[in-house]
Amino acid sequence: IASVVFANFLLAALIIPITGVPSGTVGDWTLVAYMGTLQLGFAFYLISRGMRHITALEVSLIMLIEPVLSPMLVWWLHGEEPSTFSLLGGTVIIIATAIRTVGALRSVE
Repeated sequence: IASVVFANFLLAALIIPITGVPSGTVGDWTLVAYMGTLQLGFAFYLISRGMRHITALEVSLIMLIEPVLSPMLVWWLHGEEPSTFSLLGGTVIIIATAIRTVGALRSVE
């Protein structure tokens, strides 16, 4: 967890001199603080705790599901159609994961 926090501060220190500090209202910054600490921070905490109890393959599948399904959720909830590259990338991830899983199951037999 400490490495994730450190990496985020390091990234901010590198990017802010290039882009500048974005402007925003108190409400905007409150939302950013909430998203960074509670939504993302708590999710990273739970993932790091859960990794101790499942296999590396299961961890990778869980970590790959979110970026694959995010465009579909945005499409379903907000009506924003995913781009061709988004659909193509998700398809590649699903096919590669399926091939890897089938290969792993065959090597166990």
